[in-house]
Amino acid sequence: TLAPDWLLETLISAYTVLVWQFQLSEIGQYYRPSPYASRFLQAFASNAYLNQAGFHQPPVMSRSEAETTIMELNQRLHTWYRTMNEPSFKYELGRNRRNSEKNYKRFWTLLDALQANYSRLQIVRVDCEYTQADTATINHDTASHHREQLFRQVRDRYPALVGYLWKLEWGPKTGFHYHCIFFFNGHQVRKDVTLGEQIGMLWARQITGGQGRYFNCNRNACYRHNALGECNYHDAEKRVALDHLAKYLTKVDEQIVMITQGRTFQTSKAPAIPEGPRPGRPRQRLPSLSFSEIDCP
Repeated sequence: TLAPDWLLETLISAYTVLVWQFQLSEIGQYYRPSPYASRFLQAFASNAYLNQAGFHQPPVMSRSEAETTIMELNQRLHTWYRTMNEPSFKYELGRNRRNSEKNYKRFWTLLDALQANYSRLQIVRVDCEYTQADTATINHDTASHHREQLFRQVRDRYPALVGYLWKLEWGPKTGFHYHCIFFFNGHQVRKDVTLGEQIGMLWARQITGGQGRYFNCNRNACYRHNALGECNYHDAEKRVALDHLAKYLTKVDEQIVMITQGRTFQTSKAPAIPEGPRPGRPRQRLPSLSFSEIDCP
């Protein structure tokens, strides 16, 4: 057998974890490897020695077989290093951040347009999940169908709804779940907690047929920067809180090993910004925010 070696043990450990995570377990159907892990699998996934040593026990070999194995591992290691210097690899590394920048701009495009049309908003956040008993049975297609039904019914039931956005996440224990933000015309509706409760019950009982559960964030709005509830155009403090919310919903997560496939963030279409003077209190220009101000991990 090959003698103990730190690099060899590291290769075996990385191989075992990544192959199990992305090729053998059910979790792999929902996630794809990070660029580093993807390049590693391309280089090592078909290596017979790592498969034997990782999932069974190190094989017994003749000296010539051992020398051939070491030579192959070194060649694959150099191949992995070389692919990480390719332009395509650097492009993949920046994909998460580019997507986050785009989503951050979409968040503020929507909010600025809404505030230009409505001087007062009611902002409601509902986190839509599935019960622990049903989490394992809900796939991406089912969750997407439920989300589409929820937003369609909320649009139909609440004429005061003027915009919305959602973010999809997935966890080993929680499965697929959505963070949903609803923007209402604040001159037409007032009770944000009641709205959150109604939307949550709609998700839990009618949309999912009892398979869903929800968290009414407006009822438990004990955040350091509370962006929920009533938001007036001139409320600079609320605007800062909304920026914290935007950073959370569109945050860069370059360190995460796995990322969800498909669309994970979406906003409604931003309304047109009215031109010319408007009646009422003159509006002062609020300070603009930029993605560069985000504290990235």
